[in-house]
Amino acid sequence: MTYGSLTVQFLGLLTAIFMPSREIPNSIFCKIPRTSQSQQIKNMFSSITKSSLLLLAPLHLFRGMYIAFWLTIYPTTIAFTGQFAKNHNLIGYICIAFTIGEIALGFFISHFSKKVKDFGLWPVFSMVIGSFSLNVLVWVLFTPKLSSIQPTNDPAIFENCIPIVIAMGALNGIVDGCLNNVIMVILPKVLPSNPAVSFSISKFYQSIASATFYFVSSLLTVHQLGALLTFTLATAAVGFSIVVKRVKAAHQIAPEGKK
Repeated sequence: MTYGSLTVQFLGLLTAIFMPSREIPNSIFCKIPRTSQSQQIKNMFSSITKSSLLLLAPLHLFRGMYIAFWLTIYPTTIAFTGQFAKNHNLIGYICIAFTIGEIALGFFISHFSKKVKDFGLWPVFSMVIGSFSLNVLVWVLFTPKLSSIQPTNDPAIFENCIPIVIAMGALNGIVDGCLNNVIMVILPKVLPSNPAVSFSISKFYQSIASATFYFVSSLLTVHQLGALLTFTLATAAVGFSIVVKRVKAAHQIAPEGKK
C-alpha cells in the first residue's frame, strides 16, 4: 500500500508538471497579475484579518478537523473495536468506499452545477450538513465510546456491523467532497482580486485544526469528538451564511436554483 501510494503521488506530480497550461476566458484567475512569492506572503498576512475571511475561519477549521477524522480517527475507532479485531482488510474496504463516495459525488455536483446557478454554495453546503449529521449520528450510536482512546470490547449503544462501517466510509467521502467543492467555490468570490491568497489562508487554518485534532482525539471519547465536530460545523454554517449574503450583494448573484 505504501509503494502504491508513493507511485500514485509521483504520477500526480508528473501530471501537474507536464499538463499544458490553458487560461479560461473571463475567468477570475486570468485577470490576476503575476506577483513574486514574497509579495504573495505579504498579501496573505495583510488579508488574513479581512472580516469575510475571518467569518470563514470556522469552515476551514472544520475541514481540517474532518480530514483528521476520516484519515486517522475513524479508522482508529474501527481498529480499536474488539468486534472487528479479526477483520484485517476492513480498513482497506473503508478506503475503497470513501473513494467511491467521493467520485460519485463529483459526478453528481458536476451534473447539477450545469443546471443550477451557484449550486456550489448553499445547495452543496446543505449536503455537507445533511451527510455529516447522518455520519456523526451513526458513528456515535454504533461505535464504542472509548474506541478513540484505547482498544475496547465495550458495546456501543447499538451493535455495529461491517455494512454500516463501510457505508460510513462512503459518507466520509461525500462529506469531504462537498467540503472541497464549497471552499473552491466561495473563496475566489470572497477575494476575487487574489484568490490564491484566500486559499493560502484556508490552508493555514486547516493545518492548525488538523494537527490539534490529531492530538485531542487521543484524549476525548467518541461522543466528545462528535460533539466538537458538530459545534464547529454549526459555527461554520453561521459564518458561511453571512459571507454568502455579502458575496451576493457585492456580485449581484441570483438566488440558488435560478438560472
